Amino acid sequence: MVTSFRKSSWRFALSALLALVVAGSCAHATTTPKADELETVPEQRVDVVVVGAGVAGLSAAVSAAEHGASVMVIEKMPYVGGNSIQSAGYMLAYPTDMTEHAEHASRVVKDMVAQKGSREMLGIMMNDSSAAVRWLRSQGADLVRDWAEHPFRVSPASSVMVGEEVVKTLLHTAERFHLPIQTQSRVTELLKDDEGVVYGVSVINGQGRRYTVKASSVVLATGGFSAADRLTCSVNPSYRHMATTNLPSTLGDGMRLAEPFNAALVNMRHIYVHATTLPLSNLVIPKQAREEGAILLSRDGERFCNELATQTWRPILEKSQGQAWLVMDQTTVDKLPILKTYARYGYFYRANDEDELARYMHAKRDVVEKSLRRYRMLAAVGEDRDFHRPTMRSHFKQFPLYVVKVQPALHYTPGGLKISPDGEVVNFQGKPIQGLYAAGETTGGVFGRTRPEGAGLTDAVVFGRRAGEAAAAYSVRYQVEKPDNRKRTTLLERTQGKIPLLPLLKGKNPNWN
Repeated sequence: MVTSFRKSSWRFALSALLALVVAGSCAHATTTPKADELETVPEQRVDVVVVGAGVAGLSAAVSAAEHGASVMVIEKMPYVGGNSIQSAGYMLAYPTDMTEHAEHASRVVKDMVAQKGSREMLGIMMNDSSAAVRWLRSQGADLVRDWAEHPFRVSPASSVMVGEEVVKTLLHTAERFHLPIQTQSRVTELLKDDEGVVYGVSVINGQGRRYTVKASSVVLATGGFSAADRLTCSVNPSYRHMATTNLPSTLGDGMRLAEPFNAALVNMRHIYVHATTLPLSNLVIPKQAREEGAILLSRDGERFCNELATQTWRPILEKSQGQAWLVMDQTTVDKLPILKTYARYGYFYRANDEDELARYMHAKRDVVEKSLRRYRMLAAVGEDRDFHRPTMRSHFKQFPLYVVKVQPALHYTPGGLKISPDGEVVNFQGKPIQGLYAAGETTGGVFGRTRPEGAGLTDAVVFGRRAGEAAAAYSVRYQVEKPDNRKRTTLLERTQGKIPLLPLLKGKNPNWN
């Protein structure tokens, strides 16, 4: 018998160690030393500064370097990858020839627009998605498409998580370009001249030393804000103290840095909650597992919801005391490499009969047996008369079965900085802020209240590439048109060390909605 605790894999130990490192680094990242306590180091100069080393940031950095710019990446965590490296399932990539799939694509766009997504930005993401995958493959990414069953999904051929594969690929390319990546370094402010043009960043590194990096353009790729309790509660008080799948450093830094420039915010009223994450580690069990047949049972062993509903997390909170049991058969586990990996590392209980299954769940055998018997009957007739689940691919007729405790967690914040199709951050008046670009989850408006499974990485790569290319092109124009001969003052100097805070109350920003 292999359990999550008795035969822990090395990844458990690594996760625990990583949690300590993250907690320590975040404590440093959220504390600003006093001015007289800081050592200064000489300023540095590059064409483009990228803030954040997740997939969006690395994509922007590599793209800018490909277009001839000198680039520096600044990351406040001790390692690269951000939240992207934890992405499990797959990456969306729409075929170049959409003739056969036009109806599906139209339905996706329609659904997202109905949820306040941008038709223009969604169209760009879908049209550029296959090119983004080809770009990653050209750098060595081992990504394949399942043309037979899932022509829109791309995942690693091996059992490596898709986020890990993409991050590894981009990092190797960044190393080939000799791009400096400063980890454990926190950007405290964006520098702007008297005309409001961004010209660099102020940084505090892990040793408490402050330095500036002068640059013609800056790309913000700092992620969302689902670990910022004050911000999530301002969206919805019911999110208070809810777990998050994101790193504890995901605090909305991009919005804070751009706020003094009157940057517009969009889609700030919603946060996407993932229904099935692992307690403690907060690893995600992709929705794909439920699509392939996994079901949810309450703590008492009863089935209580449609596992494929848009907001499955709500009944878990309301009907199962905040946690539930995800049950899968061998066929479902074998179909998804990430599930096989989780099973191999001991995240799942493996039950050889219903008695073992009930014992692992701390539930009564007759209740669990009744729930499975009822589901098998409904699956046999192909109709979920209890909860109207649209597909029932597993019949749970053969053991072993796998079970793992799951809970809802904040997963994705659709709100953030408003950008143009080229990644330019725009202000309240809808005008681009000169020299400032953004990509990834720090931006808002691409998707609406939610986003399709697998679209996060696609969004990060597509708009990271576009922002990097545009920032590189701007840096060339800037050097020609805007010689560095004007008086420049930092925000710290103009405010005597007092940096304005991001407005937290709804309505403060005219583009909050």
